[in-house]
Amino acid sequence: MTADEVGLFAGLLREIAVGRTTWHQLSVNRRPVLIRHPARPVTVSPRAAATDTAGNTVEQTVVNAYRSY
Repeated sequence: MTADEVGLFAGLLREIAVGRTTWHQLSVNRRPVLIRHPARPVTVSPRAAATDTAGNTVEQTVVNAYRSY
């Protein structure tokens, strides 16, 4: 990748799947992000995606990153 191909940070999307359900968008207007778990033990899988002004993208998913108790 050359310097001409690198853009400025343009956006970030964070999502989470709790207990093997569908993905839900997280509100990231403050740090740290608060994740509410159901009363039963579940696995949690976070996902983040970022883009820049040059159109470069990255997505990272950690399946079953941890289990709540």
